[in-house]
Amino acid sequence: MLPAAIDTKKLSQKYRVAVPTVIRAWKMGLSDQEICLRTGIHIYILHNLRQEIALLHRQARLKAKNGAASPQASRQRQIILSPFI
Repeated sequence: MLPAAIDTKKLSQKYRVAVPTVIRAWKMGLSDQEICLRTGIHIYILHNLRQEIALLHRQARLKAKNGAASPQASRQRQIILSPFI
């Protein structure tokens, strides 16, 4: 399932590709060459799309990870690391 941070409509307009179809093909285990042959997408566009989706996933995971850490815990770590403050 895609996180809410990824807007497939916006990506579809940007790359002029049916992004949900491409993602479904990746999940089915098709290679990039097979996807290119079946859909007519250039390999360069497919590669850029994969990189952008990976970046958006990474950003969403980092945002969730940083949001989950409480400010109290970071303050305690700061005190332990620098006891002379």
